[in-house]
Amino acid sequence: MKKNFDDIYSLTLPLPFSTTPKLNIYYIDGTEPVLIDSGLGDLQSIELISSKLKKIGKTINNISTIVNTHEHIEHFGGDRKLREISGASVAASTIAGPIIENSQKINRNLKNYLKHFEPELADELNYSIDYDLKIEESKVDTLLEDRDIIDTGSVRLRVIYTPGHTLGHICLYSEERKALFTGDHIISKGSTFVGYDYREIATQRIVDVFNVKYMEPDNLSLYIESLQKLQSLDLEVILPSHGDPVTDPYKKLEQEIKKKDRRSHIFLKVLKGTNEMSLKNLTAKVYGNNSKSLIHCGSALGYLARLNKSGIIEAKMKRDDLYLRMKTLPL
Repeated sequence: MKKNFDDIYSLTLPLPFSTTPKLNIYYIDGTEPVLIDSGLGDLQSIELISSKLKKIGKTINNISTIVNTHEHIEHFGGDRKLREISGASVAASTIAGPIIENSQKINRNLKNYLKHFEPELADELNYSIDYDLKIEESKVDTLLEDRDIIDTGSVRLRVIYTPGHTLGHICLYSEERKALFTGDHIISKGSTFVGYDYREIATQRIVDVFNVKYMEPDNLSLYIESLQKLQSLDLEVILPSHGDPVTDPYKKLEQEIKKKDRRSHIFLKVLKGTNEMSLKNLTAKVYGNNSKSLIHCGSALGYLARLNKSGIIEAKMKRDDLYLRMKTLPL
């Protein structure tokens, strides 16, 4: 258990994922204590939360509210068990809440789409869905909106809606501490995933995203707009879900925007050298020949959807893959 402020503590839980092996969750002490995110809910995590809280003279029973930053399983998987022990209420954004409450049904329904995919992709999708089905869903008591306030009695947390990593993502801002809890929106090292995850790919939402008449903004544009929103806050520290605190927050926010722009230009440079390229081959060209997994293709789709929306490239879905090329502009 690490003390970030006199009334804010972080503890790190192990995760069984190679890309994100650890998760930070935060306990905010006060008359109405808050836990930010809850881990996977496995026995080891629950016991670790219990033992770490005891070191500061607290127990799981002290938790009044569990706030989920977004709708990924490692951030809400512990909600059910922790609320059974403590009686705590659960809060999440208006978009994330229904997904958390109905995650089992959503994942079972996703399996129905697998017959539309080639066997290799279907197997990868099936593995991800089967893992998520092991995680218990939980009732969400409070649906949070942008600028809502969560009062812990010692710290007031302002909800900031920050879609991009997921559509239901929120950050939590303490003006008193000049601290921002960023979930996965900002991580201390590297960049967070922004694109289209297996849920969106499995439901073929990507076909809609590349339709020129599709009105919803793409995920990468949402992410960059969210970063720009955070730049207006009075900040001294970012407390992320992965990695150490970020003590130069404005530099980090600007770096993330520039990284996304640089990667976009790499995709354009590759496409300029060809008449047309499949998503798989383009992903391999940009990320490396062994990078054809869902996470790499999903990340590539994030950049490509934004370029498509901007009218710079165009895409066509063929039987075997999505094909992309530079758009021929009228003279």
